[in-house]
Amino acid sequence: MKAKFINLIIFVLVLIPTINAQKVIRNLGFEDLDVVGRLISWEIRNPNNTYQIKIDTTQSHTGKVSLLLQSSIPNAQKRGAANAFSLIKAPNLNQKSSIKITGFIKTEEIEDGTAFIGLQLNGAKGTLTEVNTENKNIRGNTPWTEYSIESPINSDVKSISFGVQITGKGKAWFDDFNVTVDGVNLGENITLKDL
Repeated sequence: MKAKFINLIIFVLVLIPTINAQKVIRNLGFEDLDVVGRLISWEIRNPNNTYQIKIDTTQSHTGKVSLLLQSSIPNAQKRGAANAFSLIKAPNLNQKSSIKITGFIKTEEIEDGTAFIGLQLNGAKGTLTEVNTENKNIRGNTPWTEYSIESPINSDVKSISFGVQITGKGKAWFDDFNVTVDGVNLGENITLKDL
């Protein structure tokens, strides 16, 4: 009896990772952090080390937190840009026609630049398409506002990157992203079979 119970436990422990192997937390509201406090499913880039990029517990559109990108030096010529992005591997887009990303942005005293959302479709040999909301000139002081970008997709797309960026002086908060493919909301737990 004890041997059967141990075998059952081993079977369950082996099966659980297999069941969840395709589950990927997208962390679209920036609420999920790993054990050392880093964002799950987002990569941060701050090449000139001229921005503070952190989870802010004092501002959020919904939930408890948002992602804050804030300039940390006054010199615009040395500032550059900072961004955070998430990647979706998308091998099964043969019958799909479009992807839409929406997200909320709040700004404070942005000047000499802008805050925006971007979307990049990648193929086997590199970038196929890039679109963003930079032309919206999101600057100055703005309340939480929803922005969206959309792009056609085809079978050449192998992965999709989307994210946020700030240039210039000031602060920008980002929260509550949404990803839809052909109008279907993929939600927080996007799996390869969803695409």
